Amino acid sequence: MNHTCRYIDIVGNDYSDTYSNDILEQGLTQTISENNSKHNSEIITKIINVYAQISDRYSSGVWSWINKQQDELFDHLQSKDIKYITTIFSNFFRNKNISNGLVSHNLLKNDNEITENVQTKKQFLNLILQDIDTCMELTGLKDISELDFPRIGNPYGVIIQNTLIPPDQPRHYYDAKKIFDITSDIEHPVILEIGGGYGGLLINLFKVFKNKKFTYINCDIMPTIFLFMYTIEHFIKQNNLNTSVYFNKSNNIDKKTIKEHNIILTNYSKNKTFECAQKIDLVFNSHSLSEMAIEDVTNYMDIINNNKSKYFYHINSNYFPWKESKKGHKDINASEFPIKNFKKLQQSISPWICGGHSRYREFLYERID
Repeated sequence: MNHTCRYIDIVGNDYSDTYSNDILEQGLTQTISENNSKHNSEIITKIINVYAQISDRYSSGVWSWINKQQDELFDHLQSKDIKYITTIFSNFFRNKNISNGLVSHNLLKNDNEITENVQTKKQFLNLILQDIDTCMELTGLKDISELDFPRIGNPYGVIIQNTLIPPDQPRHYYDAKKIFDITSDIEHPVILEIGGGYGGLLINLFKVFKNKKFTYINCDIMPTIFLFMYTIEHFIKQNNLNTSVYFNKSNNIDKKTIKEHNIILTNYSKNKTFECAQKIDLVFNSHSLSEMAIEDVTNYMDIINNNKSKYFYHINSNYFPWKESKKGHKDINASEFPIKNFKKLQQSISPWICGGHSRYREFLYERID
């Protein structure tokens, strides 16, 4: 008899005997705080100015489907409608069209309101609680307040000890800690993230690296790069950090740019070759490479190879459990990415209930030449 491989599933715990849902659900209340500030208007103006510099609204795979849901936002970016853009970005966690693909296990109904379904909310809270336990075990985290997420974009999740923890926060903290550990022997690591989303990883890199210096580059598509700018600029202001997001229009990042800026943002284009004069110490991607067209996956693998990056750490889908995709794209198996000149150090099951639920695998590669 031939053995048929079945992929491992992860079963969530029930925390109803540990926490009161009434207390946990405080994390679902509105938390908009930034949309009336002068600083907010400056950020939106910066975003509009960057949008005016970009002509390529390219995406592929699942992200083409997601992009089509965001036409209205692009119209208002074009018309420089600061009021509308402020309303959307200050609430992006609770907007299905904007948060799609960026926020795991959202609770939003079609009208962008949190569902009243008790069982759905209970399941959502349980998933986050299990991921919190996983994060604390795997990172050695003792102080849960380290997982507190800034009140930017009206996030929602669970509240524990006055700490707001959205669904992807435990995973982002874990990834940041792992990147810190991998690059621990590098004095000032240069980190490239392929698809930085709203900035969840970078927020946690600041938490984990503390006073150790690093340079972070985010290569992403529109309009996600604008959510990243919005979130990170507010995070910088809230934490009095002496930095800002620098948009690199050319996709060619020279040594002068690396020296002068520690947060660099660039817009991915298949028509412009991404080049970085500085050797990148670690390239990271979470959940989006397998959702792209194979041509773009190959392009990114070429970028990694040509730069002679030392490490490639990524978490992506390694099987597609459905017969068809409503979004017009079947995930590319992560183990089939066209990776060259790297040896695989690790392949393991991604443990996050909120982030992919067992079809994702964690990979770590090191350059061999």
